[in-house]
Amino acid sequence: MRQYGPFAVTTPAIRSMPCSRNIAEVRIASAWGMPAQSQSFINISVSHLDGRMSRIASGISRIPAWCHVLAVIPDRLIVMTKLPGSHLALALSALQGQQTDVRCLSQAFGRAIGQLTQVPLSCAQVAYTPQRDFSIIGWGQDLRQTVAHYLETARRIQQVIAAYQAPLFAHSLALLESQLPLIPRQPELLYHEDISNTMFDGEQIGGFYDLEMCRGGTAAMQLGVALFLCGPDQLDWESLLPGYQQQTAHRLDDDEILSVLAMSHFYAWIRVCRWGWWDGNPTASDHFAASVADADCYYHTIGHACNVLSRYHPVVMDWLGTKGARG
Repeated sequence: MRQYGPFAVTTPAIRSMPCSRNIAEVRIASAWGMPAQSQSFINISVSHLDGRMSRIASGISRIPAWCHVLAVIPDRLIVMTKLPGSHLALALSALQGQQTDVRCLSQAFGRAIGQLTQVPLSCAQVAYTPQRDFSIIGWGQDLRQTVAHYLETARRIQQVIAAYQAPLFAHSLALLESQLPLIPRQPELLYHEDISNTMFDGEQIGGFYDLEMCRGGTAAMQLGVALFLCGPDQLDWESLLPGYQQQTAHRLDDDEILSVLAMSHFYAWIRVCRWGWWDGNPTASDHFAASVADADCYYHTIGHACNVLSRYHPVVMDWLGTKGARG
């Protein structure tokens, strides 16, 4: 099997911006743990957040005593005290490869993801609901139609960019298509695509942040992006998944594991399609050039997901073998 490269996670740099409501300036603390300039920092930069989403940012299910929402600028952001702990990369680095500690951290992360998938979506009466009003990327209220739209666009892109005609890409899209009848049967939940934006406080989860990409999704989508955080010198999938299953009291079967694989691939295809802002027309030169330039990166992204899951789940190894998707 081809050795796929690791998936790189990027983090934002420190910036500053003016705020109102008696806060002259707040600096965003780097996710890599660089010190903030004050006791508070901009935890969420997003339009139209409601109370439920602020609770997720500050401790998943409730606002703990140590975390305070300081101000809300309508339709712009929430300012709150800094979540405790450090970013994933620093938390893993501090463990210095001690596998027992990595497994404990991974299991705690799995439990936190399980809690996140149990947070109900906002009711329709509030000003903002992520399944209705999310518009940062191309994303509709009907998840099946959304996936089908990206699938159709990806196949048009395949026709005009030779790099995406590789067997792994072709079989990845076939796997994604096989999920279309299953999506309507899966509960819709709050999907935090940027799940790497998590603070770790020892072996506990300090909270999630940067929720601007939160929208309606499925548990398979959530686990699909968590999968990219697993691998050598990263989190341990073999520990993360039991933590998730323990929290949700649900053990994933083989079909659900394939759904996780398909939705991890979907993450890459969204980007191939330029977040839904490109229909695959080669005359859109900027989008076309970007997808050409990034083809190898997306190949490795999809391959990484296959590589991690195939180590622990024979159904993925079988899929790789029967589809000839290894090369």
